[in-house]
Amino acid sequence: MSRECIIFEVEGQSFALDIGTIREIRDWSPLTRVPGLPADVVGVTNDHGAILPVIDLSLRLGWNPIADSESHSIIIVQFDDHTCALVVEQIGDLVLIDEDALQPPPELGNSAAAGSALRFIEGLAPFREGMVQLLNIAALTEDCVMHRLHSA
Repeated sequence: MSRECIIFEVEGQSFALDIGTIREIRDWSPLTRVPGLPADVVGVTNDHGAILPVIDLSLRLGWNPIADSESHSIIIVQFDDHTCALVVEQIGDLVLIDEDALQPPPELGNSAAAGSALRFIEGLAPFREGMVQLLNIAALTEDCVMHRLHSA
């Protein structure tokens, strides 16, 4: 069985999201910064009247922040009742990923930071000359701060 996925890059690494979780892909637009949000939530955006938190995927994975750039994109994702936006560097192709080719991420060491970031990776699969990391949308969206924005 195969999954239809969008490929994109963050810090030169290839990632994938199941197309069924993607509501929209937008060109870069300035964000509204809100004080008191978690460090990887770099602001909010207006989504047809709804305020959505915008997550810097690079920061969420424990890497350097993605610099504001008109060449970057925003992916609006939805899983269950959680909706948020992800800042990514470059959108790639729509591809089929064979579920039989997915391998779990490696368990390396006991670092709490590495372990927490690995929960965002559902699996890795061969892609071109390297690998693509399929993101775990449930883990990415489970702590979206949207409900905190509404209750504040």
